[in-house]
Amino acid sequence: MPMAMAYPVSKYPDFAAAAPTCDSGTRGKDQKQLGEETIKKLMQQGYSRGYAKSLKESTDVFAHRFWIVDNSGSMQKEDGHRMAETRNRNTVKMIPCSRFEEIQECATYHIQLSALLEAPTRFRVSTQAQRLCLLRQS
Repeated sequence: MPMAMAYPVSKYPDFAAAAPTCDSGTRGKDQKQLGEETIKKLMQQGYSRGYAKSLKESTDVFAHRFWIVDNSGSMQKEDGHRMAETRNRNTVKMIPCSRFEEIQECATYHIQLSALLEAPTRFRVSTQAQRLCLLRQS
């Protein structure tokens, strides 16, 4: 028996509806194609052309993304790792960091990916009393 079920929703869901629907309501209607420039940007990150297109297709089926980010005290533990660029484009270096810095980098990447795909995404923290900043301050 599944623990959770995913239901596709329309790009502009009717939040007043009592029950979810499995019909997204957007198939074949006003779906934007992934532009060549966007495909190239994704391919520069290591995505294949087909996978880049499948990312866009997922935005047509699942119109909204929701992230719940753990910001509890345990996220301060220094057992995380983040990726750092090296001079060699094909390799990265893993740098020790806190768990929160690790999830911060992950969330930042997915914020950028969501913007590139024009995929509405909401990020929420799990502990309201500890509102930690998800984005690095420049």
